[in-house]
Amino acid sequence: MPHCRRSSFEGRGVVVLGVDNLPTELPREATLYFGDSLLPFIEGIVRSNPALPFEQQTDLPPEIHGAVVTCHGQLTNKFKYITSLRQQYEKGIHRVLLLGSGMVSPPVVDYILRDSSNKMTVGASA
Repeated sequence: MPHCRRSSFEGRGVVVLGVDNLPTELPREATLYFGDSLLPFIEGIVRSNPALPFEQQTDLPPEIHGAVVTCHGQLTNKFKYITSLRQQYEKGIHRVLLLGSGMVSPPVVDYILRDSSNKMTVGASA
């Protein structure tokens, strides 16, 4: 669990973040792979004008444009379905799909199933 402290610093201060070594931590190789995969898109992202309406941000690389979930506080067209998911959630319909249940899954399952309105499906390979 992350722990943040400010009490030992004066003025504007520094936030210190300590992260426990969790078994679900992403390995360094995954982080490097993500960074290497994102690098070709950085110039296009930086050159784009985020002040424009999302539909006019045509200078964004298509892969990034297609991945933007919100812009100017609104869901983008591709992700408007999230509104109906939220409405279902507010009605008490909670369906959870857990893929890949390893040794760290039991606490997640216990936590989610504390609420009896949650229904869970677990998918794992043998």
